[in-house]
Amino acid sequence: MEIRPLNGRREYLACEELQKSVWKFTEREIVPTHFLLSILSEGSAMLYGAFVEGNQFESTYIPEQNETLVGWLFGYPVLVPAEESGDRLLVRFYSDMMGVVPPFQSGGIGYRLKLAQRRYALSLGLDWVVWTYDPLLSKNAHLNIAKLGCVTHTYIENAYGELTGINAGLPTDRFRVDWWLTSERVEKRIAGVEKPPSLAQLLNDGVTVANPIAWKDGMPYPAENVELPEAPEQPLLIEIPTDFLALKAQDMELARAWRMHTRTLFQEAFRRGYECTDYIYTRGNPPRGMYLLEKARTWR
Repeated sequence: MEIRPLNGRREYLACEELQKSVWKFTEREIVPTHFLLSILSEGSAMLYGAFVEGNQFESTYIPEQNETLVGWLFGYPVLVPAEESGDRLLVRFYSDMMGVVPPFQSGGIGYRLKLAQRRYALSLGLDWVVWTYDPLLSKNAHLNIAKLGCVTHTYIENAYGELTGINAGLPTDRFRVDWWLTSERVEKRIAGVEKPPSLAQLLNDGVTVANPIAWKDGMPYPAENVELPEAPEQPLLIEIPTDFLALKAQDMELARAWRMHTRTLFQEAFRRGYECTDYIYTRGNPPRGMYLLEKARTWR
């Protein structure tokens, strides 16, 4: 496995094919080669790929190099909007897209790409990276919040409108996460000296689950009549299904119910001064996945 900047049209074209493989995008929805060439010519954007030797995945194999592109990450610096910067001129790094082809997912490639992105952003003098992800995707929550140390208090309704592929059929609601690269929290998570607390530990400390899943006929249903604390003086847990894509494939209406349920919960929790600071996954029958929410603070 080699992670390096992409170079040349062949590798950019492999990026197009990777996007189709990961997200089932149409030609209209992918980030095209001509755009990548344009933005990279200015020198500050980042386009990195993860390569393995040989033909490991046909659609992203580059015969001339005898290499297969199995992951990519694309981002660039942006100006912080005035409502967030207080009318000061601030720059942060925006991580636009990251994907790994299906046979290589869950193998740590995304984590390694993100560490490369951290080094790149720091080399530009930037200590703040942001990106979006679907809050109902457990694996993404584990990577972004638990492993990398991101936090979030920003929920965006239907961020990208209607999409096809794996996003089809539901509003594209997203968390926007903040990755404070030089914070003690991030440094400890990356160094492996700090890990998420266990669910048992949190429950023993009196942290409650705001919306425990109701199981019916083997399917997870959102809890009813959920009440959140008026003020974020005590931590709380918000539960999500641990395999939302499988649930969506089996029951689209139930998936939609989860979207609306968690939208309401997160938006209201953030309004009351909470932020997501961790994600806890517990193996079992069934497994459980929960966000830990605590009083929002300044991480920079």
